[in-house]
Amino acid sequence: MEWLWRLGSLLVLVGMGLGLGPATRADGPRVLQVATLAKAGRLTPGYEVAAGEAAWRSLWSQLMGVGPAPTVNWERQFVVGAFLGQRPTGGYAIEVTSIELRGSEIAVRVRVRRPEPGSLVSMAFTYPGHVVAAERPPSGRYTVLVYDSGGHLEARMTVQL
Repeated sequence: MEWLWRLGSLLVLVGMGLGLGPATRADGPRVLQVATLAKAGRLTPGYEVAAGEAAWRSLWSQLMGVGPAPTVNWERQFVVGAFLGQRPTGGYAIEVTSIELRGSEIAVRVRVRRPEPGSLVSMAFTYPGHVVAAERPPSGRYTVLVYDSGGHLEARMTVQL
Protein backbone atom coordinates (compact mmCIF):
# COMPACT_ATOMS: atom_id res chain seq x y z
CA MET A 1 0.00 0.00 0.00
CA GLU A 2 2.87 2.35 0.67
CA TRP A 3 3.92 2.07 -2.99
CA LEU A 4 0.47 3.37 -4.03
CA TRP A 5 0.84 6.40 -1.76
CA ARG A 6 4.34 7.06 -3.16
CA LEU A 7 3.08 6.75 -6.75
CA GLY A 8 0.27 9.23 -6.03
CA SER A 9 2.74 11.66 -4.44
CA LEU A 10 5.06 11.35 -7.43
CA LEU A 11 2.23 12.07 -9.88
CA VAL A 12 1.23 15.18 -7.92
CA LEU A 13 4.84 16.44 -7.89
CA VAL A 14 5.28 15.78 -11.62
CA GLY A 15 1.99 17.56 -12.37
CA MET A 16 3.02 20.59 -10.31
CA GLY A 17 6.41 20.64 -12.06
CA LEU A 18 4.60 20.81 -15.38
CA GLY A 19 2.57 23.80 -14.18
CA LEU A 20 -0.61 21.79 -13.83
CA GLY A 21 -0.98 22.65 -10.14
CA PRO A 22 -2.84 20.55 -7.60
CA ALA A 23 -5.94 18.71 -8.74
CA THR A 24 -9.21 20.45 -7.84
CA ARG A 25 -12.86 19.82 -8.55
CA ALA A 26 -14.12 21.54 -11.69
CA ASP A 27 -16.38 23.75 -9.57
CA GLY A 28 -13.81 24.29 -6.77
CA PRO A 29 -12.25 27.69 -5.97
CA ARG A 30 -9.45 28.92 -8.22
CA VAL A 31 -7.19 31.88 -7.45
CA LEU A 32 -7.00 34.23 -10.44
CA GLN A 33 -3.69 35.90 -11.33
CA VAL A 34 -3.69 39.64 -10.61
CA ALA A 35 -1.43 42.52 -11.78
CA THR A 36 -1.53 46.11 -10.49
CA LEU A 37 -2.42 48.72 -13.12
CA ALA A 38 -2.54 51.76 -10.80
CA LYS A 39 -2.39 52.89 -7.18
CA ALA A 40 -4.73 55.81 -7.84
CA GLY A 41 -8.09 56.83 -6.51
CA ARG A 42 -11.17 58.82 -7.31
CA LEU A 43 -13.46 61.21 -5.45
CA THR A 44 -16.12 58.63 -4.65
CA PRO A 45 -15.60 55.43 -2.64
CA GLY A 46 -16.66 52.05 -3.98
CA TYR A 47 -15.76 49.12 -6.16
CA GLU A 48 -15.97 48.74 -9.91
CA VAL A 49 -15.46 46.01 -12.51
CA ALA A 50 -14.62 46.72 -16.14
CA ALA A 51 -15.14 43.86 -18.58
CA GLY A 52 -14.45 45.79 -21.80
CA GLU A 53 -12.77 48.84 -23.30
CA ALA A 54 -15.66 51.33 -22.84
CA ALA A 55 -16.09 50.53 -19.14
CA TRP A 56 -12.30 50.63 -18.69
CA ARG A 57 -12.02 54.09 -20.30
CA SER A 58 -14.87 55.34 -18.08
CA LEU A 59 -13.24 53.97 -14.92
CA TRP A 60 -9.79 55.32 -15.87
CA SER A 61 -11.19 58.80 -16.59
CA GLN A 62 -12.38 59.03 -12.95
CA LEU A 63 -8.92 58.46 -11.46
CA MET A 64 -6.88 61.28 -9.97
CA GLY A 65 -3.41 62.11 -11.32
CA VAL A 66 -2.89 59.36 -13.87
CA GLY A 67 -1.52 59.39 -17.40
CA PRO A 68 -2.77 57.36 -20.35
CA ALA A 69 -4.68 54.17 -19.54
CA PRO A 70 -2.61 50.97 -19.65
CA THR A 71 -3.53 48.46 -22.33
CA VAL A 72 -5.71 45.56 -21.16
CA ASN A 73 -5.96 42.28 -23.08
CA TRP A 74 -9.76 41.81 -22.87
CA GLU A 75 -9.57 38.24 -24.17
CA ARG A 76 -7.47 37.28 -21.14
CA GLN A 77 -8.18 39.92 -18.48
CA PHE A 78 -10.81 42.00 -16.73
CA VAL A 79 -10.29 44.96 -14.38
CA VAL A 80 -11.26 45.49 -10.73
CA GLY A 81 -10.99 48.85 -8.96
CA ALA A 82 -11.24 49.47 -5.19
CA PHE A 83 -11.54 53.05 -3.95
CA LEU A 84 -11.79 54.78 -0.56
CA GLY A 85 -12.81 58.13 -2.05
CA GLN A 86 -11.56 61.45 -0.73
CA ARG A 87 -9.83 61.24 2.68
CA PRO A 88 -8.87 64.24 4.86
CA THR A 89 -5.22 63.21 5.37
CA GLY A 90 -2.54 60.78 4.29
CA GLY A 91 -2.15 57.39 5.92
CA TYR A 92 -5.07 55.69 4.15
CA ALA A 93 -4.68 52.87 1.63
CA ILE A 94 -6.73 50.13 0.00
CA GLU A 95 -5.31 47.07 -1.73
CA VAL A 96 -6.87 44.22 -3.69
CA THR A 97 -5.12 41.24 -2.07
CA SER A 98 -6.71 38.36 -4.01
CA ILE A 99 -9.38 37.41 -6.52
CA GLU A 100 -10.84 33.91 -6.48
CA LEU A 101 -13.25 32.20 -8.88
CA ARG A 102 -15.89 30.03 -7.15
CA GLY A 103 -18.24 28.68 -9.79
CA SER A 104 -20.39 31.64 -10.85
CA GLU A 105 -18.99 33.89 -8.10
CA ILE A 106 -15.82 35.98 -8.07
CA ALA A 107 -14.57 36.75 -4.55
CA VAL A 108 -12.42 39.88 -4.29
CA ARG A 109 -10.51 40.44 -1.04
CA VAL A 110 -9.36 43.92 -0.07
CA ARG A 111 -7.26 45.27 2.78
CA VAL A 112 -7.89 48.80 4.07
CA ARG A 113 -5.33 50.73 6.07
CA ARG A 114 -6.25 53.76 8.18
CA PRO A 115 -3.86 56.00 10.12
CA GLU A 116 -3.46 55.20 13.81
CA PRO A 117 -4.73 57.89 16.19
CA GLY A 118 -1.94 60.38 16.83
CA SER A 119 0.22 59.17 13.94
CA LEU A 120 2.05 61.68 11.74
CA VAL A 121 0.33 61.98 8.37
CA SER A 122 0.33 64.46 5.52
CA MET A 123 -2.25 67.19 5.96
CA ALA A 124 -3.71 67.03 2.48
CA PHE A 125 -6.66 65.37 0.86
CA THR A 126 -5.80 61.93 -0.52
CA TYR A 127 -7.64 59.56 -2.85
CA PRO A 128 -6.60 55.97 -2.07
CA GLY A 129 -7.35 53.35 -4.69
CA HIS A 130 -6.05 50.18 -6.27
CA VAL A 131 -6.79 49.07 -9.83
CA VAL A 132 -5.84 45.57 -10.97
CA ALA A 133 -6.12 43.44 -14.08
CA ALA A 134 -7.17 39.88 -13.26
CA GLU A 135 -7.09 36.66 -15.23
CA ARG A 136 -10.39 36.43 -17.11
CA PRO A 137 -12.54 33.37 -16.33
CA PRO A 138 -14.65 31.66 -19.03
CA SER A 139 -17.38 33.81 -20.60
CA GLY A 140 -20.51 34.09 -18.52
CA ARG A 141 -22.47 36.04 -15.93
CA TYR A 142 -20.75 36.33 -12.54
CA THR A 143 -21.63 37.71 -9.13
CA VAL A 144 -18.68 39.70 -7.80
CA LEU A 145 -18.45 39.73 -4.00
CA VAL A 146 -15.99 42.11 -2.33
CA TYR A 147 -14.82 41.18 1.19
CA ASP A 148 -12.67 43.13 3.62
CA SER A 149 -9.77 41.47 5.42
CA GLY A 150 -12.13 40.43 8.24
CA GLY A 151 -14.35 38.53 5.80
CA HIS A 152 -17.21 41.05 5.91
CA LEU A 153 -19.11 41.56 2.65
CA GLU A 154 -18.47 45.11 1.40
CA ALA A 155 -20.13 45.01 -2.02
CA ARG A 156 -22.01 42.77 -4.43
CA MET A 157 -22.37 43.33 -8.17
CA THR A 158 -23.16 41.33 -11.29
CA VAL A 159 -20.93 41.39 -14.36
CA GLN A 160 -20.98 39.75 -17.78
CA LEU A 161 -17.50 38.56 -18.77
